[in-house]
Amino acid sequence: MRWGHDDIWHITDHFVREWRFWIVPVEERDPAPATTSPWELSEDPIFHLIYYAFDEARAVREETASDLLEIYDTLTGCDFRARLAEPTHARRRLPRGFEAELERVLYGAVEAGLLRFEPHENAA
Repeated sequence: MRWGHDDIWHITDHFVREWRFWIVPVEERDPAPATTSPWELSEDPIFHLIYYAFDEARAVREETASDLLEIYDTLTGCDFRARLAEPTHARRRLPRGFEAELERVLYGAVEAGLLRFEPHENAA
């Protein structure tokens, strides 16, 4: 679910923990230290969100998949989100194995300092 700023997404994972993702403005970009090794992948929210939202051939969680596709599109200039308004119901599914491409782009953006995330506590 998107709230507020154009390049900020609030996504709730399957553990009902909310994460805030944002694209770092150009003037604030500098490479982020690589904090996630392949061995720590299962502890990372990106890993959990992608695993929760997609299986090998299709999207399985509508809102989460849509938000991840929108982040992907923002980073790559693609238009998957526009072409798949409802990813779980789209006649033409995402390419088989798309979750690997999604991981590659999102993790690459984090390592390059373009995409950041943090736990987000709802002010309720």
